Amino acid sequence: MIDRKSASIAALLIFAATVIHLPTFAQPLVERQAFRQTQTAFAASLFHERGIDLFHPLVPVLGPPWQMTFEFPLFQAVAALVMELGVGPEVALRAVSFTSFLATGLLIWGFLRWTTGNAAAVAALTIFLFSPFGLLWGRTSMIEYGATAGAVGFAWGAVHWRERGGRRAFMWRLPRGRWRC
Repeated sequence: MIDRKSASIAALLIFAATVIHLPTFAQPLVERQAFRQTQTAFAASLFHERGIDLFHPLVPVLGPPWQMTFEFPLFQAVAALVMELGVGPEVALRAVSFTSFLATGLLIWGFLRWTTGNAAAVAALTIFLFSPFGLLWGRTSMIEYGATAGAVGFAWGAVHWRERGGRRAFMWRLPRGRWRC
């Protein structure tokens, strides 16, 4: 059961972080890691203009064949869908990244609240949202916070599965200690 006081504090922290970051969403993508941010924005803009093709993302910055397949471009596709609503590229990309940043923060809060308690969860959320790292990188045009949200969610799910007796449900052990999948 969620403690109302802890949830209210978490909601207030999320609101404060949003108020701090929102005025910076329309800034050009020229801060740290400008090439990486604009490369991500370029792929998202091309998805917006030409349609989304997750398996052949075009990034015409390094020459033919105009593809750089070093990541799955789901972030860029989501940003392109936000652009379809009439939002500019910078705002769309920063909004998608910031949403992932907030999702990571909420997952950290929930995971720590479940494993350690309300005080540690609120402290961790505060540090995550308002550290210099969070203030700068939480709104960049990069995919990283989608991955961190997935990692924290996976860790929470794995611990929850272990604590709730998931082994018995899926029969992971054979007699005499042998493992099977």
